[in-house]
Amino acid sequence: MNRLEVFSAADGSRAGQIAIPAVTSVDITADGTAIWAGTGDEQIVTVDPAQLAVSARYPVSGLTPLPNTVFNRPVEVLALAGGKGIVRLRRPDAATSLLALWDPATNSLTDLTSLAPSVFKNGAGVMARSGDHAKVLVAANDSSGEIALFDASGSLLVGPTAIGIGSIALAAANSNGSAFAIAFQGGNGEEVILLDAALNPLHAYGVALARGLAFSRDASSLFVSENADMPPVVTVLNAATLQVIGQVSDAGFPGVRSEIEESDETGMLFGIANRGVAFVDGSKPATLPPIAPTFGTRQNFPSTAIVRFGSQLAASSSVLGGTQIQVTSPPNSEGGPANVTAFFPGGWIALAPSGFSYGPQILEVLPNAGNKSGSDVIQIVGYGFGSDPANIGVTIGGARASVDKVEDVISISASLGLGSNYPFPIERITLQTPPGSAGKADVAVTSPAGSTKAIGGFQYLQDVQVHGKAGL
Repeated sequence: MNRLEVFSAADGSRAGQIAIPAVTSVDITADGTAIWAGTGDEQIVTVDPAQLAVSARYPVSGLTPLPNTVFNRPVEVLALAGGKGIVRLRRPDAATSLLALWDPATNSLTDLTSLAPSVFKNGAGVMARSGDHAKVLVAANDSSGEIALFDASGSLLVGPTAIGIGSIALAAANSNGSAFAIAFQGGNGEEVILLDAALNPLHAYGVALARGLAFSRDASSLFVSENADMPPVVTVLNAATLQVIGQVSDAGFPGVRSEIEESDETGMLFGIANRGVAFVDGSKPATLPPIAPTFGTRQNFPSTAIVRFGSQLAASSSVLGGTQIQVTSPPNSEGGPANVTAFFPGGWIALAPSGFSYGPQILEVLPNAGNKSGSDVIQIVGYGFGSDPANIGVTIGGARASVDKVEDVISISASLGLGSNYPFPIERITLQTPPGSAGKADVAVTSPAGSTKAIGGFQYLQDVQVHGKAGL
């Protein structure tokens, strides 16, 4: 990933994109005036949250705690109260990381390994920052179960202490650092363990493959994204006792559940999903029906459903035989794909990412350059093309191309290396280019559902030479 995506917390729409090479993490400073981006490159990047633009870049020379062993990849940066940051620095040639304190005022790094050597024998593992930016919990990157707690100056507050023999995959901290939670895989199987401010274990909750942990903003609830085979859920626990309050339906994409990372004041949960970002409403936990409806297998639909295309409600919907939902799509001022979401009685939600397209949309032209004499075979990847090549018109620079075929995502996923759990119903047109003039040309696609254009989407080359040996 070479860009930072910004989404609206209100409606989930994309608010901006910021080019940052090899970006791997983001965190906002305690005063809210800057976003710090960690990278797999040798730099930490600062973003202005108001302008959504890069405001500074800090080169990272790294630390060399051992001869010929440098740690210079700041893959995770957590902002602390007072202006400094905790950094997980990774080696460029291995997955091992160490913990360091970063001072942006001098762009200097301090190795914190000596403060908790038993925790970092095999490198720094998962981390969690409290909401007030005053504390950071750090776990070992091995099966020792060791953890330690640091303050905003990088000093050791608590630990090292061992929870038990086992590994820690996830960690979360509440708003003021009075409680922490970890996903621990040990002798009792996988558990979510609640810790107090002194890192003493208080309670445990047996979990089915946790994929995300987050405290509510008021610290009263703990959200756990569980990756059981079926059904996909976010379990809401009492943050003081780990007793189950209820569950909410996860917006589970095919084969992947949401990795919940944060919540807001309304109970909206945010996390990483299958090639996207998940927004899950965790404000109303309940006892969900035992059988979850799914779009992918088209089964278990209850007798009624409310369907939404993007942010618009469908004018009407009816469930046919428990396997189909018949709906009338609402109008939309914007063309292209929209998520289709069905809300069922009892609380279950089924989601089809980009499941409906208001006319065609071009994502990419492959390859996007060719001979000006035409007859090159190229492909257009996008949405809403339909299934009949006879009903699809393509022009390049205003000249009509010869459409050979159109394929759906099932047919093309293997050739594009998408994998069996790719969630988006993209389509691909294969065509032969018409002759054109040297330079960039617009690519236009017309289908029964509408038309779209990629400005300068293809370039005719003046001359094309193919060399038998690379580099010539």
